[in-house]
Amino acid sequence: MQLILARLSDYFGRLEIFLTSTVLYIARSIVESPAYNISAYGAGAVLYNVGFCCVNIVLLVVMSDFSSLKWRVLYQFAPTWGCVVIPWISGDVVNSIGPIKHWSWGIGFWAFSFPLASLPFICCMVYMIYTTRKSDQWKLFNQEKPLNEAKLLTRVMRIFHQVDFIGTLIFSVALGCVLVPLTLAGGYSSKWSHSDSIVPLVVGSVLFVFYIVWESFMASYPALPFKLLKDRGIWIPILAGFLMDLVYYFSCDYMYPVLMVAINESTKSATNIASLPLFVTTVASPFFAVLLRWTGRLKWYAIGGFAIWMVSLGLFFRYRCGEGSHDGMVAAVVLLGLGRTFTQFPLLTTMQARAPHTKMATVTGLFHVWGSVGSVVGASISGAVWTQKMPKKLLKMLGSNGLATAAYASPYTFIISYPWGTSERLAVVLAYKNVQKDTPLKSKIDNDAEIEMTTSEV
Repeated sequence: MQLILARLSDYFGRLEIFLTSTVLYIARSIVESPAYNISAYGAGAVLYNVGFCCVNIVLLVVMSDFSSLKWRVLYQFAPTWGCVVIPWISGDVVNSIGPIKHWSWGIGFWAFSFPLASLPFICCMVYMIYTTRKSDQWKLFNQEKPLNEAKLLTRVMRIFHQVDFIGTLIFSVALGCVLVPLTLAGGYSSKWSHSDSIVPLVVGSVLFVFYIVWESFMASYPALPFKLLKDRGIWIPILAGFLMDLVYYFSCDYMYPVLMVAINESTKSATNIASLPLFVTTVASPFFAVLLRWTGRLKWYAIGGFAIWMVSLGLFFRYRCGEGSHDGMVAAVVLLGLGRTFTQFPLLTTMQARAPHTKMATVTGLFHVWGSVGSVVGASISGAVWTQKMPKKLLKMLGSNGLATAAYASPYTFIISYPWGTSERLAVVLAYKNVQKDTPLKSKIDNDAEIEMTTSEV
């Protein structure tokens, strides 16, 4: 989706795509706020996700358009600065709205608040477009666009090919066919021998092969531009970004239940700890961006960020259960957020520096597309580890099928019935400890690969 939106922003314009996202946000609120069934709510969720992708990619591309390379990291961090306060006030805001009785108002509120908050940005863009269209360069540029005079069908087909809709669809279906069985085939009774697990894996593998053939020989405007990807300054940051999000979601996807069940944190404490990586990234970003402006060396900072992640993953491995793990877990998530500060946007800026300006939106979209793929793959792998191993470990530790089912299906209800210190709770903690041993260890292996790749780029 991000790559399609980036290419559409090159064709239609940044403001037009941003206005489209605003309309989608409004439509989402209108659809979801009166929704009393899952179908209507799901339709609103689709609109929300498309709108969210639009806003993210347009803001990043606009910030990149209007900034020099020396200050680009600071500009790209700017849209995230609201996260300094959001994790801490969101609970109070939700409670003040009253989600049980007034949930509809809580969703409908965004139908006017988001467009209102977007007005300064929209007015700024409109003013710049107005002043640009009065210049001689704009008139000359407009005369050199023969597509404006083409027939509507010709223009639609050109857009269809430019966004590589077919290639994107093939890749999305292939990824879904491979990842969904990984998560769903586990549980108390393994389903790997069932046809509903084998067939999607086979279809997904075949589609991946066809996707490579399509992008190599059949696509007019491939979503994987191989001419760009021959430059290691492009493909190494893309692969590192993919592994970075994979490691993050693989390690942290089940952080909240681990904090609640295996470390005995309160609901508030677990929520705050889970929010810490984003908070630390946001707080550290302006200081890091200013430091980067005066020192340079994007690649070395990225390597340092991955090294920080290695320390963080080691702490996750060491402090994965027990009441004494509180301080170690806090240190791990703080280092995780700090490492992300040193890696995500420096990698993106490195890519943008290697690509021509006409391809900047494309490489920005590619980076975020493969980051999203990494997060999906990481979440799927962590889900697969959890569903394959956790039921068996719980059954082994508890020795009762009924207790194991209750601990797996409703862990937060289980810890109320069996508080900290009971033998049943201790058995569950040991099961969590054994399962969580795999996720930080495997994430560390992936992180080592990221460091090797980034070092080779240097």
